[in-house]
This record gives sequence, C-alpha cells and structure tokens, in this order.
Amino acid sequence: MVLSIIKALNATVAFALELATLVAVGYWPFTWQQSTAVRAFAGLGLAAVMASVWGTFGSPGSSLSGVGRIVFEVCWFGVGIAAVYVMRRRRLALGFAVVFVVNAVLARVLHQID
Repeated sequence: MVLSIIKALNATVAFALELATLVAVGYWPFTWQQSTAVRAFAGLGLAAVMASVWGTFGSPGSSLSGVGRIVFEVCWFGVGIAAVYVMRRRRLALGFAVVFVVNAVLARVLHQID
C-alpha cells in the first residue's frame, strides 16, 4: 500500500517536471528584448518542438530504455533547467535539478522506468 502511494507520488512529480520543462522553455523567449511577435513565435515554437521530442522519445510508449533513456532525460530536463537558469532564477534551477535527480533515481529504484 505504502509503496503504491510512493510510486503514484513519484509519477505525479515526474509529470510535473515534464510540464515545468515545457513551461520554462516556452516562457524563456518572452524574457528576450525582441518584438512581441518574435517572442510569441519563439516561445510557442520551442514549446511545440519540445513537446514533439518528448512525445517521440520520452513518453511511456517510446522505444528508449536503459542508458539511452537516461541520456535523453538528462538532456531534455537539462534544457528546462538551463532555461530557468538563464532567466536568472538560479535557486529555482538548482531546485529543479535536485527534484529531477531524486525523481529519476526513485523511478529506477521503484522500477517505474526501465
């Protein structure tokens, strides 16, 4: 019972991290000193690209597993963490990174991800 609750909480945190990555990457261009059109196009475009990449390689139905999955996740979430960092939210980026690492380790220990 307790293990199933921990697994559910970890899966919820994983989903929140996925959404946070999309939001961070999509919001980052809105901090640029460009026209509104450029910022909107870049923000929506980057979020769409990231969502497509996640859907192809990161979703539960993807064919990635093992080391390939770990490398993909580090790169994908790293982009989100970097976006937060370059927006000068360093503590938030550090917190994001810590939560990602703990979540990823738990997902492997609890056999939620191959």
